[in-house]
Amino acid sequence: MSAPEDVISVSAPQPIDDEEDGAATVEVTLRPTEHPTLVATFGYLIRDARVVFPCRLHIGPAPDSPIGDWVRLGAGLIKDLPVARWERAARAAADAHVAGVKAWSWRAAEPGDTQLVAEDIVREMHPGIDPQSGKAAARRWNRLVRLAAVVQEHDAARARGAKSPAGEVAKIRGVEASTVRSWLSQAKQEGITAGTIPLDEFKRRFPGLIEHVVVHGDGSAEDNPAGPVDD
Repeated sequence: MSAPEDVISVSAPQPIDDEEDGAATVEVTLRPTEHPTLVATFGYLIRDARVVFPCRLHIGPAPDSPIGDWVRLGAGLIKDLPVARWERAARAAADAHVAGVKAWSWRAAEPGDTQLVAEDIVREMHPGIDPQSGKAAARRWNRLVRLAAVVQEHDAARARGAKSPAGEVAKIRGVEASTVRSWLSQAKQEGITAGTIPLDEFKRRFPGLIEHVVVHGDGSAEDNPAGPVDD
């Protein structure tokens, strides 16, 4: 089965009184996989449609957790909580939300299915490429499938809160992180990178791929709101 993902929701920006430069705050609430009875809420200062820095942090019991499941937040536990990973995921969700873009990524595939999903992506996005039609077409098909697989692996690493998603993919593939970043850049040029185009346009152009997509941050029943982190 695919790895469980943090559940993330983002509030609407709240203007700061007496500030004339558009300053506001936004709250990102994260329910981490490591401690499902806890909720971490990060407050961010935003200005000019940009997340400036985190300004608040609250960690407490999840609203639906019975008192008997509440965790005692002693100094030892607080020291060991992966707050840095949580903040990276929360900041990425805040960045996407504040920019007015509904963040989306490729859904983490079941073990062994990444290649099949990559082929689905290429088949739908590039229907004119037939790998059986000749060597040149086969080379382009194989290249695009590899790029689609790398993007999935990178998205999955981001969703897990990896400090360096590109580095994690590099270890899997036995290459340098710079090579992975080059592949990701090529994938973006080919339109494969998650979020390259707005979600509404994606749904219109590639309806057959929606089942492979996770939408982040707006909390609707249709979406699986798990926040990515930065590369």
